[in-house]
Amino acid sequence: MTYYFLVSLPADRSQLHQASGAASSLALQAQCAEAAANAYVAEGYGPADRSGDVTSYVDHYDQKLNKCFIEISDSSSALREITLIDAYGLQQYADLLIFFAPRYNNGGSNPVCDVDEQISDVSARAACNSQADFDAYVNPYMTD
Repeated sequence: MTYYFLVSLPADRSQLHQASGAASSLALQAQCAEAAANAYVAEGYGPADRSGDVTSYVDHYDQKLNKCFIEISDSSSALREITLIDAYGLQQYADLLIFFAPRYNNGGSNPVCDVDEQISDVSARAACNSQADFDAYVNPYMTD
């Protein structure tokens, strides 16, 4: 018995390069996902966490910056914290605290938003007064 296979090769090398780039991008995204899972545990979350808090995370590999970001959300009955960190170096870029219980709301300052001075200007720090402001600041790092 004879088998015949049809193989389609790209018409030019740019298509071959694009396919190679896509495979490389997928590999970087997979590395980022693994680094994010490790960072989540390194930051004290995961199966060993018995605090009763509800935690989750989302990771994203930013090709332009060549960085892997992880956004960790941690909620308890008293507060919610959302943190953006570099999954490889564990450097914190932004942090948002929202207090639910009045006795914890930091003297009426709710929410408390902090963004890293190294990657943002003073106006970005001053403009972060709500979760919407925080989301607008974090969004460019979590999307392409």
